[in-house]
Amino acid sequence: FRKGQALAVFNAPETRAALEGARAGLSAAGLARDLARKQESRMDTLYASRVAALRELEGAQADRRAAEAAWAQARAQVDQMASGTTLEAPFDGVVVRRHVDPGATVGPGQPLLDIRSNEVGEITSSVPESELARLTAAHAEYQIGEGPWRPAVLLRVDGMTDFATRSRVARFRPAQGTVLEPGAFG
Repeated sequence: FRKGQALAVFNAPETRAALEGARAGLSAAGLARDLARKQESRMDTLYASRVAALRELEGAQADRRAAEAAWAQARAQVDQMASGTTLEAPFDGVVVRRHVDPGATVGPGQPLLDIRSNEVGEITSSVPESELARLTAAHAEYQIGEGPWRPAVLLRVDGMTDFATRSRVARFRPAQGTVLEPGAFG
């Protein structure tokens, strides 16, 4: 998938109806905004010709500003509702696992997909507590399967020491920009 592509669409009937209602409200607000702009333009011309009073021009300007604010509010409501119906990809990548099938009923917080980025990945490794001090000066290499050994660069050491294993997680990146397969064992 590509960044921004829809990974999941939530298609509940009540959500569809609410979204259609919000879109209709946006359309009505757009028409009111356009009419208020025309009315303001007319009043501006009439005021310049000394046919209309300043109070009438100011009223038309206030009506236009109110109509534009109503349109912006309707636009935000449509955007908010639409964003809640589609799950977009945050980056280019691949779907590793689907947790639900199309048409399934889902609840808040339920995992839908496992996704991985196509960018150069990281290598995570548990490093014994006794070796942490030497880690920054160490020469790091990795091997995927039976492939060649390749250089790696230490990015960071995460969190605190795991009390059960007396180790911490170190994150490495391939030094030469080699693309790693998501989930591969190295």
